[in-house]
Amino acid sequence: MSAENTARPKWRTWQYWARLGTFGVVVAILTIFIGQLVFFYLDTDAMIKTAQAPVTLPDDFLAEEITFAGGDGLTMAGWYIPPQNDTVIILLHGYDSHRGQLIWHARQLQNAGFGVLMYDMRGHGESIAPQRSGGWRDVEDVAGAIDFLADKAASIGIYGFSIGGQVALRSTAMFPQIQAVFVDGPSLGTADDLPQAADLRELIIFTLGPTGDQMLSAKTGLPIPQGVVELLPQIPPRPIFFVATGERDNTMAEARYVYHYYEQVADYAQWWEIPETRHGGGWIVRPEEYAQSLVSFFGQIVPE
Repeated sequence: MSAENTARPKWRTWQYWARLGTFGVVVAILTIFIGQLVFFYLDTDAMIKTAQAPVTLPDDFLAEEITFAGGDGLTMAGWYIPPQNDTVIILLHGYDSHRGQLIWHARQLQNAGFGVLMYDMRGHGESIAPQRSGGWRDVEDVAGAIDFLADKAASIGIYGFSIGGQVALRSTAMFPQIQAVFVDGPSLGTADDLPQAADLRELIIFTLGPTGDQMLSAKTGLPIPQGVVELLPQIPPRPIFFVATGERDNTMAEARYVYHYYEQVADYAQWWEIPETRHGGGWIVRPEEYAQSLVSFFGQIVPE
């Protein structure tokens, strides 16, 4: 055997390592892309599946069990507290929950003289529906809530948490009867609500956003609605209050997404970031400040 054949191979050239690195990056991107595509598909299945459950009225919570007509003939189940100040606040809970999630919020408003209408969103709790739709169709149910309150209040405000916040914002844009909106961690309505991608991972995920909308549309039979960002300019000069948890300078963080909403209407909105807690935990870590913000904000629409 010749010395040439037995010698160790020369060190790879830089072109070889460049090609290998490029290949590795492509494989990583494809892996993330396919993984997110599978996630969107499975998440859409979970999103439309109903979350029915009985809801018990606490013995110490003075509210009336009510029902009202929602969209497309649905019957919405809820609790109603008459106002002492002629102002009622509609409360919308988060996904996979029910009206009981917002009892603390209702108590703060009730103690301040506000009336409250809190109900199970379609497909949640005791509001029976064949499927859920990621909040897309829930605006029709808010219209039913407004009709229910037509002869019960001179002023109407709305509070929404998470997906309830998304629905609250879209409803306020569409219904002039709602005079103020307070949202905590409002979710995205469609891919159009995404901020500009801050890194490669976000770029890949955001690129798939429209695909997720198409999947949800196909599975529900509903057209893709306008995004929240597109509708927000229809709310002013009515006041808006945004609460977000986490830190705004972190990618994939709630506060950054919610701030994107806030930027669209900053001249008419208030912004409150609570960095030391996660989604929905603001009222737990800062109860006094949260209650004061809630009550004083809606105090703007109380009739004189």
